[in-house]
Amino acid sequence: MVKFVKILGIASKSGTVTRRYPFESSLVTSEFRGLIEIDPVKCVGCGACVRICPPKALTIEVNEKETILKYFIGRCIFCWMCVQTCPQKAIKTTNKFELSAVDVHELQMELVHNTVKCRVCGKPFITSKFVKEVGRRLNGGFKDDLLYVCPTCRRKLTAKKIATKVTGVE
Repeated sequence: MVKFVKILGIASKSGTVTRRYPFESSLVTSEFRGLIEIDPVKCVGCGACVRICPPKALTIEVNEKETILKYFIGRCIFCWMCVQTCPQKAIKTTNKFELSAVDVHELQMELVHNTVKCRVCGKPFITSKFVKEVGRRLNGGFKDDLLYVCPTCRRKLTAKKIATKVTGVE
């Protein structure tokens, strides 16, 4: 009991040490990590950010017509690994950290891309913007017909071509 009174005396002499939030603004330095922003024009939907995100705040859904990149702010730990990984520099950093919301859906952002289907099996596998970007980067150094083939079918086609060249039998 004596220790408690002693601590109470020290606390009353030093006064308030916390800010009266939200009436006083918080101290935010330039190094403070906050929300990320994804530029829909630059993003090609490659999924590099999704693979690197430790808490899985970024996810990607591929369906028949569209590929949806989802960012759930509630899971984000603001590590900014996605920013460093994005090959298109489509993810920008901010120092926005006041992210309270009444509804959980306010904490989710979506970016929709058109999906390309494999010309062999018909399975959706990649975004049309990503195919265009790969074609632009390769600058004709890759057959266009293989750009529209999913990885599974591409392996089969490549194995078939190699077998044909080695054996001479189609």
